[in-house]
Amino acid sequence: MNTTHKKILTAVSAGLLIAGTSALAAPSSASATSRTCEGKRATIVSSKSVIRGTSGRDVIVVRGSGRHTVRGGSGNDIICGSTGADVIVGGAGADHIFGGGGADSIDGGAGNDHIKGGAGDDNLNGGSGRDFVEGGTGDDTIHGGTGRDLVAGGSGNDDLFGDEDDDVINGNSGDDSLEGGSGKDRINGGNGDDDLSSDSGEDSVNGGGGNDDVDGHSDDDPTPSPSPSVTP
Repeated sequence: MNTTHKKILTAVSAGLLIAGTSALAAPSSASATSRTCEGKRATIVSSKSVIRGTSGRDVIVVRGSGRHTVRGGSGNDIICGSTGADVIVGGAGADHIFGGGGADSIDGGAGNDHIKGGAGDDNLNGGSGRDFVEGGTGDDTIHGGTGRDLVAGGSGNDDLFGDEDDDVINGNSGDDSLEGGSGKDRINGGNGDDDLSSDSGEDSVNGGGGNDDVDGHSDDDPTPSPSPSVTP
């Protein structure tokens, strides 16, 4: 092989090496969005301390174990938190929010939201709208917010509040505190030694299993009722 051919091959080989290195350094958009939340492909995957969605429908996956603040925006968003203690605000729209691990603080905002705390001692609030708010394995504090909500505790010792309007509150397992708030509420303690309180309205109250303390503040309270379903 003459000198000219050697120079050409060397240049080509160097070019291929550089191109190959560049391709490895920059992952494709397909690999960047391979994560999913509730079976939906993520549109935003981030480990930043502050994560913001768009005005449209976002599927947000939070990575890492630190503390993150997530704002979904005005669309119908799906948000999966990290293993750390996250602050998640759904914003307007019918959002599905899952806290994951850690002691999370979640506010659904406006719209008919589905919120599940997951592991950790979470603080959950459905916000306005007709929400389904469910705790997890920790000792959670859960508010339904305004609207006709379904509030369900998990396996921990939870504090559950229906707040305004006609709500369904289910303590499930654990020694829970349940308070109906205003409206015609259905309150079921579930298993465990529970404290049940109906503030106003024509509420129906069922202590469930365990040694329960029932406090009714209306002439119509308490009235035993079948255990309400927790299916949203």
